[in-house]
Amino acid sequence: MIGENVWKQALNSLPEVLQKQIRTHDSHVEKLATISVSRDVRAQLPLVTQSGKKRLWLSVEVVPGNTPSFLFNKKAFKQLGGILNT
Repeated sequence: MIGENVWKQALNSLPEVLQKQIRTHDSHVEKLATISVSRDVRAQLPLVTQSGKKRLWLSVEVVPGNTPSFLFNKKAFKQLGGILNT
């Protein structure tokens, strides 16, 4: 999840060739974790594995305001090679 204002800034900072690869879709998510979502836009960012052999799509719910960070679920985080320090 990311705030709409922060999303616009991040998107505008990307090279045009990358901006054109980002897909947007309608989203019908009403709640993320304990946060109510009042926006119905989902952006999908293309990610390529280090080997370059596989493309993954990172879906991000765009919500009103300035929410500054992404909220990942554990499965997606691990698929991206993240290490959870709990």
